Amino acid sequence: MKYPHIIPLLLIVGQLMCTNARAAQIPSPIDTAMPIVSEELATAPGEVELQLTLNEHGYVIDASVKRSTNPKLEAPCLAAIRQWRYMVPAGSGISFIQPFRFGGEMMDTASLGATRPEPKNKVAPELPDALTDICGDVTIALAIGANGEPFNATVAKSSHEELNAACLAAAKRWTFKPATVQGRPIASNVYLPFHFEGSPMSVFTTYSKAEVVDNESLVPVRQANPIIPSELAGINADASLALTVDSHGFVVNAVVESSTNTELAELARQAVLHWKFKPIVKNGRAITVKAMQPMKFGKGSVSIAKVDKIPSVRYSVKPNLPEELKGVSGFARAVFDVDAAGNVVDVTIADGSHEAFNDAVLEVAKEWTFNPALRDGVATQARVTVPFMFGPKLAAN
Repeated sequence: MKYPHIIPLLLIVGQLMCTNARAAQIPSPIDTAMPIVSEELATAPGEVELQLTLNEHGYVIDASVKRSTNPKLEAPCLAAIRQWRYMVPAGSGISFIQPFRFGGEMMDTASLGATRPEPKNKVAPELPDALTDICGDVTIALAIGANGEPFNATVAKSSHEELNAACLAAAKRWTFKPATVQGRPIASNVYLPFHFEGSPMSVFTTYSKAEVVDNESLVPVRQANPIIPSELAGINADASLALTVDSHGFVVNAVVESSTNTELAELARQAVLHWKFKPIVKNGRAITVKAMQPMKFGKGSVSIAKVDKIPSVRYSVKPNLPEELKGVSGFARAVFDVDAAGNVVDVTIADGSHEAFNDAVLEVAKEWTFNPALRDGVATQARVTVPFMFGPKLAAN
């Protein structure tokens, strides 16, 4: 039985420092998201304090860096905070300082007057043989009592639902030295991310023996497209990736064979490691296969079909945002299934900062039309992911 490499990133939602004398109470988060940082940044000591302003519905309408000990942490914190929503006193907005603290393989957002909980007993998920080569990530939200014992665990985010049960079981067995305020133990909420890297040696062996198939014979179960940062959104690029798909349908290895932009290609490689297909069956037995996966980028959109030209927007309808989201920064990424005539056959939301943004996009998405994808000069059906950005960009200083 193999154990994954674990980076315990702890997100404690605790007491927040309020700087607005009008506030009757300190706001509590309703929705949160963790800053996405490298293992190196997560383990190095660092602090970022964000000055936030909320509207009367608890959405962040302004955020800037008030203090920082590491500039590399600032952008991830600002990107994460736009996905937060707080519970605020009825009929009024509020301003306050939201701290993020990094170091010692954990990150917390408790007030600087509180100490961090310290893990005393860490338990790694035990995976069945079918999942030992999997590459993926699962984040568990864990509620810890003032005695340091977990009393509730839920899945906050997951690349593979097959990993959830093992991660939940492991998280419930962790114990902590509880967080404290002025020496008094307090309850806290933490997030435990589990990172799975598979077995490189096993992948190397199976890749060399895998049967080559056309990628169009692979039937997707889930396909998460890469998230394109704003600084790369205007780039048109191509990438071709060699995938190894094991007998259970999981992508266990991905190698960039060619690309016209190395940064976008790496984002694509990381994304496909979270894919799953229906297993390929030969002579009544599921087998490991390898296939080439093309990916095209343009104006922030992504297409994973075998096409020479990705669909481009011909007619669009602007989402109508509810009043509570006016002035709020956020995003939604919509996946359009476009037929050979350029009509939208289906649309789903890959992810978004707030459900209200997702709903606004879905409400108008089927009214959109596209210039269809081209393959060998002929219009063809394709799937394309289109990003929607809302509100002003949150300041970095």
